[in-house]
Amino acid sequence: MLSAMQVLSKPRTQLATSRRVFMGTRRTPGPEHESDRVGSSVTTGLMKLQSRIRDKVLALDPSSQWHDSVSERKPKMSAAKEPPQQADVVIIGGGVMGWGVAYWLLSHFKGPSPMSVLVLEKDARVEMGATARSVGGFRQQFSRPENVQMSLYMAEFLRDAKKLLHVPGSTVDLGVRQGSYLFLADEDSAATLEREFHMQVAEGAKLDLLSPWQLSERFPWLNVDGVALGRLGLQNEGWFDPWSLHQAFRRKATYLGADFMHAEFKSFQMAKHKDSMNQVSGKRVSGVKVWIPGTACEYEVKCAVAVNAAGPWGGLVGKRAGLPFDHLPVELRKRYVYSFHSNVSPVMDCPMLVNTDGTYVRPENFTGMYLCGRSPRHEDEPPTDDLEVDHNYFTEEVWPSLGHRVPAFLDLKVKQSWAGFYDCNVIDGSPIIGYHHPLVPNLASICGFSGHGIQHSAAASRGLAEMMLSGHFTTIDLSCFAPSDSRLVEEECLV
Repeated sequence: MLSAMQVLSKPRTQLATSRRVFMGTRRTPGPEHESDRVGSSVTTGLMKLQSRIRDKVLALDPSSQWHDSVSERKPKMSAAKEPPQQADVVIIGGGVMGWGVAYWLLSHFKGPSPMSVLVLEKDARVEMGATARSVGGFRQQFSRPENVQMSLYMAEFLRDAKKLLHVPGSTVDLGVRQGSYLFLADEDSAATLEREFHMQVAEGAKLDLLSPWQLSERFPWLNVDGVALGRLGLQNEGWFDPWSLHQAFRRKATYLGADFMHAEFKSFQMAKHKDSMNQVSGKRVSGVKVWIPGTACEYEVKCAVAVNAAGPWGGLVGKRAGLPFDHLPVELRKRYVYSFHSNVSPVMDCPMLVNTDGTYVRPENFTGMYLCGRSPRHEDEPPTDDLEVDHNYFTEEVWPSLGHRVPAFLDLKVKQSWAGFYDCNVIDGSPIIGYHHPLVPNLASICGFSGHGIQHSAAASRGLAEMMLSGHFTTIDLSCFAPSDSRLVEEECLV
């Protein structure tokens, strides 16, 4: 029997070599990388590929009444009233990751796609998830090379987004503002900051290390008391509008043929999985059950592959597939963002400043408005049963740190605040990207980004799409983020 990875997988060396590959600053020469430009051999082989997909799905589920429907599918710009009976790929979660995966899957083909993709989202306005409530920063400064590479990819993707995500009749404006991140370290963390700096520069990041004296010279409004070292981004950093990116991904994926259903995922339909020796070796997803809000009906959608892009609820989705928690250790976390006006605006060149205790602040505009926040200590994690904001947390924790580091911020007024959820990998804080092999080999997850999802959405979703189509990562090697037993069950944590 075919493995789950083979369901939608076919070696695509034509695509891999016809597109420019990003690996930080290491690039393979080739034609331009726009998703609309693929090898002519792909176009001529679409119908053959469609036939192969049908045959493989039937091999996995002989009872399935799978049919060829490519010729019947047309790009849609609105949600269907009822879900289709089947889809090659069902994506659970309509945030930026879910729509990103749909976009990259469908953009690999020129003309009608030989596969059907259905995106499910229970929140009609997509306002409760991590995407809409993100601060929207992007930076090069991470502790793992793969994260640095994803960040560099994101910077270039944002520059090319108007071309890549263009849909006739609409414009793409992601509100990108070039800026910098400035991380501050005390004596205890300075060595780590410097060690990471050398790795980041080796990966292609443009950064500078600054002594306390250099920090004072460059940012005279900054109090460097207790600061041993600073690390400043020089390019490929800044912030953008997460909602605009989400909508651009959604419009383009829908234009390319993705279906959308405002429906709540309820459960998986499971079947026995047989390996290449025709031996039962576990279980696989044969379909999903969904409920449409406002109705009493549940529908079953058969699928060849399911993708868990449920963000903060990714752990719950995994549990419904029978995955033990320690194989998908993603939990909901709540964070607060405060928007304030500084009556004594310190500078025009304020970066995204990250203090030694993790408190961050960045300018929102040029009229003295700023965004700030901080992740709480583990023992102080707030409840996640609502999105209420704790204003005492600002007064007691955030503001004292801001006022000490930037004395001008002692005189400010909070104008707005909100809370948001994000998906936290409670084992190592790094994303989970890939198939859950061998437990449920045709279920893939893309979640657990622990607050960094929006800035890695383009690279991560593209990586998972590559894995689904070809069986391996092409643009950036993200295999370290696979949900392996050694990493998650045995807690061999990524640092």
